[in-house]
Amino acid sequence: MIRNAKFSRQIQKFSFFQNNLSDSKAPSFSSKIPTKPSNSINWGFNQYQKSPNETISSRDVCLRTKIISSCVNNFKLDEALNLFDETPQRDLVMWNLMIKGCISCGSLDMALKLFDEMPERNVVSWTTVISAFLKNGMVEQARGLFQEMPERDTAAWNVMIHSLSVNGRAEEASSMFKVMPDRNVISWTTMISGLDQMGRNDKALSMFVKMVGIGVKLTSSTLCSVLSSCAKTGELCLGIQLHGQIAKLGYAFDTYIVASLTGLR
Repeated sequence: MIRNAKFSRQIQKFSFFQNNLSDSKAPSFSSKIPTKPSNSINWGFNQYQKSPNETISSRDVCLRTKIISSCVNNFKLDEALNLFDETPQRDLVMWNLMIKGCISCGSLDMALKLFDEMPERNVVSWTTVISAFLKNGMVEQARGLFQEMPERDTAAWNVMIHSLSVNGRAEEASSMFKVMPDRNVISWTTMISGLDQMGRNDKALSMFVKMVGIGVKLTSSTLCSVLSSCAKTGELCLGIQLHGQIAKLGYAFDTYIVASLTGLR
């Protein structure tokens, strides 16, 4: 009996404590913590919506750029454009990304509109649009834009030479190659590959000889194109000489080169 009485008093004390605790102003830990929705792109888009006149930090611009990149990579061009339009300060990286995104999503007209609206441009801006023209077979438009470039680096020249070669304009590509202020291994390889693909294999081999003569370092792409021309013209002697160089350069196990070597047999 005594034991039961003690147990009853303990229960009463516990009930009294619970009632007082519920009436007190103790801090509550039941406040909801905002969770990130399953659609992370939409979540990021909503988090960084601000008024066009609001000043934002460079860190915020970087985050917005990443969200725009995610949008265009998932072909959500409208969402990317909305966030771009609502960004008060846009750096050159964001402009270039948005133009490239429009092109990737098949909206060349919007890309050209943004290109015209850019407050400043760099080589990436120009080259991106030129490449888009060339991929759509708009060679004359690409040439015109290339001529307007205030500064043309080697990459821009290479893009033009490649596109002219792909479109079967060997003479124009050769003329542009000759007037290039600076040439790198990509320039030489692009010309050799273009000539090989257009069936002008003798000229491709002649250009390769000039390339080696001035000491330009060979790449696997260069060797593949030259081996292809050797096979087409029956220049087995040159092909055998190249075989020795391939081993020295460490390309003996390159899949594409091995395939090209089989064509010499």
